[in-house]
Amino acid sequence: MAVSAVVLGVLAGYGCIAPGQPSGSVPPNPPPPPAKPGEFVETFDSPAGLSRFQTQVSMFPPNIATWQADHDDHCSGPTAYRTIDANNPSSFIFWCGPTGPASGHMMTTMDTEGYAEIDFAPNQTVTNIKKVCWDQNQTELGERKWTQVAVVSEATYQANGGKLNYGDPLEQNAIHSQNVPLTGDSFMFVMLRGSTQTHVGQSIYDSNFDGNDPMIADKARRFRTCITDNENGQVTIELERQTSTEVRVMQGSFPNGPARVIFQDDSYDPPKSPPVVNVPNPFTWHWDNIAITT
Repeated sequence: MAVSAVVLGVLAGYGCIAPGQPSGSVPPNPPPPPAKPGEFVETFDSPAGLSRFQTQVSMFPPNIATWQADHDDHCSGPTAYRTIDANNPSSFIFWCGPTGPASGHMMTTMDTEGYAEIDFAPNQTVTNIKKVCWDQNQTELGERKWTQVAVVSEATYQANGGKLNYGDPLEQNAIHSQNVPLTGDSFMFVMLRGSTQTHVGQSIYDSNFDGNDPMIADKARRFRTCITDNENGQVTIELERQTSTEVRVMQGSFPNGPARVIFQDDSYDPPKSPPVVNVPNPFTWHWDNIAITT
């Protein structure tokens, strides 16, 4: 499949509820408060939550034909697997609620020997964003699978034709040349195995390379991450850990006015990661409780 960017439609329905299946070692985090007018909250209590997002897949080149993703086709627990076909991008994003609606969440999954990015963003703007939070597993998936979150103004989003694949300014090389450059007041957060980076356009870069809790094997537990704009050129990043929350203050700011928030699942040749990763089939991120507040 020669695909540079495949824009997916509504993906509701790629999941099911299988009551009684195990959901992990600890209960999921409580849902965030309901959205106030103009804000955005999605707790994925049903597959319909996926319809609230615009999605995009970029693959270069997609030369692994199939791989195993967490949660089988009956939405059993995360250590039961489903086969993903690289020729079917609609299968890269799906929903499962292993023990009922409260356990519902969204998965993104990817394996490739090249570069690939799965992007999803709420189908709405939020004006003067103050805080972005989400829950995500922090399973050890190797050093070549990571997460990015971009916040771009509505004007920038429209000027770039509604594309979602904004690129890390440190990675604007031939492999990533298909990505939209991060410019102006656009903000980006990058998280890899607990290390974090922040960017504003091409001019501001800050990093903290402290690692996450070592070798997390639990695929079911989702940890909360929050980024708050302190409105002084800095952001506060809250990283939930196994028994506490780590707080980092880094350079950065969100654009003012109406803006879009884009979540990104990035992969660059995961098979080249260290030969032994702590979990089998390390290709799936689990997402829940997305909250964008003002």
